Amino acid sequence: MRLEVKLKELILSLVVVFAAISLNAQTLEEAQKAYNAGVTARGEGNLEEAIAQFKACVETCEILYEEEEDEVAEELLYAVQPVIPDLYLQLGSE
Repeated sequence: MRLEVKLKELILSLVVVFAAISLNAQTLEEAQKAYNAGVTARGEGNLEEAIAQFKACVETCEILYEEEEDEVAEELLYAVQPVIPDLYLQLGSE
């Protein structure tokens, strides 16, 4: 009986760990998709959409870095942050 309880606890722990790993991968993937969408929108001249996508990317990366100190998210965050003010400047000059 005690072995069954330990086995159930182990299985539950594994499910929680794998769910957390899957969620992290999805979130980083979402940040990368937002970045790619921002680059595409910027290339098409749609600066408002580019700003929105880059801001979504930054928000997701900040969450990932604060919660898990994800180095990929940190690198993406530092790559995208300086672009947003430039886009606002371009948008204002148009």
